[in-house]
Amino acid sequence: MYSDESGILNYLAAARQASTGTADSYVLLAKRLYLGTSAVDYSEAVPMEGFNAIFVECTVLAATGAPDPSLTVYVQVSNDRQNWSTLPLGGTAVFMNIAVVGYMKLDQSAIGQQISAAYVRLKYQTDSWTATVIFSAGIDRKRQGT
Repeated sequence: MYSDESGILNYLAAARQASTGTADSYVLLAKRLYLGTSAVDYSEAVPMEGFNAIFVECTVLAATGAPDPSLTVYVQVSNDRQNWSTLPLGGTAVFMNIAVVGYMKLDQSAIGQQISAAYVRLKYQTDSWTATVIFSAGIDRKRQGT
């Protein structure tokens, strides 16, 4: 039905729009991104544009290392794109730790608070025993409690 990955991604975006009624709420932040040992990387800053909640999706496509390779994904917020804070503010960091190839979703209940900041981004981090990880990640912005 679809000859390439772009066709599938476009189909999924159209399906998401049809089901949620919001055309631009989903943002793909990493597509087959590679990280090596003890690496840290950050996504682009995404404007919240009136949204106050996010859902984070991550798919690990490949991971190598011993004993347990993993990717940790943190949610960070900012009002000026210069100073970033990891959610939740003043508490334990919200993160996904993905130790196997596969899909994981972090929803608003795990984040535990509405987002009032102007921007959001993801922080990706591997540990010292992860040789390589290849993954894709995105966020779906939502309006909750309004």
